[in-house]
Amino acid sequence: MSSLPAAALCSNLVGFVYPAYMSFKAIESEDKSDDTIWLTYWVVYAFFNILETFSDLVLYWIPFYYAVKLGFLIWLFYPSTRGAQFLYDHVLKEALLKQQERIDTALGHAEAMGTAVKEAAQNTVAGDSKKTQ
Repeated sequence: MSSLPAAALCSNLVGFVYPAYMSFKAIESEDKSDDTIWLTYWVVYAFFNILETFSDLVLYWIPFYYAVKLGFLIWLFYPSTRGAQFLYDHVLKEALLKQQERIDTALGHAEAMGTAVKEAAQNTVAGDSKKTQ
């Protein structure tokens, strides 16, 4: 089991480093179609990461899980397979469109709560600074 941390690190590096660098190159290029390719990858990767977080205890015990994960991540971004585009078009897009209003509402509530917390913190700091003067 001592190789598991190394396998996890390797799959995470492949899932982050190459796509991050290619995203940088896409941002800097004049062609905007490559931006869409990498944005799609990151959306699919985010959903995969969320699913993996909730099933990690089970997945950890599956033999060769990290090898399969590595292959899956390469499939997601490899130009000839465009796996992320396939998953987005056939799974995520419809699900997100159906839930878009609920997600936007939840994000609006979270933003309002964040603003309220920020203002409360600023008021507390302002009140504390008045006490020390």
